[in-house]
Order: sequence, then C-alpha cells, then structure tokens
Amino acid sequence: ALDTSLWAAGTSSPARAGPVVVEGRKLSRGIFGGDNITAQAEAKSWGASTKADVELHVGSTLAYRAKAHNDIGPFEVPDVGTADRAERISVLDFYGHHTFHGPSFHGVQEVLRRTDRGIVGRIAMSKVQSWLPTSERSAWRVDPLALDSAFQLAALWLLEEKGRAGFPVSIDTAYCLRPFEGELTASCVVEEITADSFVGHVAIHDAEGNEVAAFRGVKG
Repeated sequence: ALDTSLWAAGTSSPARAGPVVVEGRKLSRGIFGGDNITAQAEAKSWGASTKADVELHVGSTLAYRAKAHNDIGPFEVPDVGTADRAERISVLDFYGHHTFHGPSFHGVQEVLRRTDRGIVGRIAMSKVQSWLPTSERSAWRVDPLALDSAFQLAALWLLEEKGRAGFPVSIDTAYCLRPFEGELTASCVVEEITADSFVGHVAIHDAEGNEVAAFRGVKG
C-alpha cells in the first residue's frame, strides 16, 4: 500500500522523482495479492512544494488513504548505539522456529550489530517483475521485501530481549528519500516497550551510508 500510494502520488505530481513524505495513513481494509486495486491521487502544487491526497480502492471499497508531500524538513532517527552484544537467536533459528514468514520473505541476510537499544542488519530486495509479472513498472518506490525485512529485524530484537516477537501494525511518518538500489542495511531502534506494545523507528541505508528511507513512530 505504501509503495502504491507513492507511485500514485508521483505520477500525479511534478515531484515524482524526488524525496516524498507519507503520513496520515489509514488502512480501512486489508490489501491482498489478488486484489484489483485502483489508485487515485489529487495533487496540488505551490512553487516547489507539492501535496497529494492518495486513496486506494479495492472495487468500490476504500481500502487505504494517506497524504504525501515533498516538504521533507529536518528529521532524525535515533542511533542503535555501538555496544554490541552476543547473539542469542540466529537468523536461521528465527526463520526456522519463531516466525511465520515463508522462504520468499526470508529477507534478513545477516545481523551486523545488536545493542540494548536496537539492531542493525543486511536486508534483501525484490524485483517488481517477480512479484507483479504483468506490471509495466521497472522499480519500486518502496521495496516491500526490504521494508518487511527491516521490520523482521525489529521482531528478532524483541524476541531476543523480551522472549516474544512483535510485528508493526502502523507507521506515523514514512520518509522515502532515494531509490532502493544495491546493498541495503536496516537499523531498528525501540524506544518504548510495554507488556502489549512497542514504539520504535526504522532507517534503511545504501552501501555508501546514504539514508534511503526512514520510518518514524513504528508501532506494534
């Protein structure tokens, strides 16, 4: 849904190649692989600023709504820290015994660092044609496998720290800054944990260390 809303906003605005912020996301209905989705976007521009209201419909039913704009502004994703600690659950064990993800979603390739605040790891990417064989698109705005793999890293960290995995159900703000290309790493910082929920932030970087995307207020 996030990738499709960015694609829709981009095709309706002159800022489609640049960084985009998505917020105010509301999912009213689940979106599944076999759904026939119609994307609608209404863009308004003032000088260099562009804003778009995006809606995704499945048939006649509104499934998703969000606001996209290119007023990036300053933002910061907290760092996980440098105090590396020992592995408690391997990636192989995580996929084999603790998560529901099938082989095509085994996107965590390697954990690079674990701390008392979060986790950093290498993540995989997908190809549009492998997931959407009839699509004319050549690239994702947000690679769904890379994003899901970043969230899986957070689940792995929660499993090690709290003994149970947690998976995100909402994102306050998504910053999509650069194309998802080459080798990617993801860092996940968890700021608040209760018995039933968590709040954290996720950042994805390319091989040169440039921030590709950031997701603030990830809740689960």
